[in-house]
Amino acid sequence: MGSIPALSILRGEHRPPGFDPTLHRLLESRLASWGARTALLPARTSFAQLDAAASRLARGICRRGRNLGVEANKDGDCLLAVSMEPSDRLLVTLLAAWKAGAAYLPLDPSFPASRVRHIVQEARPVLLIADTGEEPLHAPIVQLF
Repeated sequence: MGSIPALSILRGEHRPPGFDPTLHRLLESRLASWGARTALLPARTSFAQLDAAASRLARGICRRGRNLGVEANKDGDCLLAVSMEPSDRLLVTLLAAWKAGAAYLPLDPSFPASRVRHIVQEARPVLLIADTGEEPLHAPIVQLF
């Protein structure tokens, strides 16, 4: 840190040109540097493929949200509920949520429907991304895979 006061760094006053400290930008940078290395097994998905899939899904999330006329909840936050089994697709979905500028609310698919419904009613996500869309849960359900 040398002669730069610590508080000015925390306030973001002395950032290198092009520095973006958001998590998804840091991940994009790291994923790009790893490129063709294998990220996910057994499908042998590379880091570049993982990043590309997450970017495509993020664009889909944003497009779907605009089509539904939602961009944020009443507090100005964009919250996505995610109800998926652990898988490569779940990882892509979580990365896509960050890229779309959203927070995500994980919902275990094994939860009873009444519990999930209560959580969704309380949290009021703008979209629910799910492996299956069997029951109305008071949020637009999106099956993106």
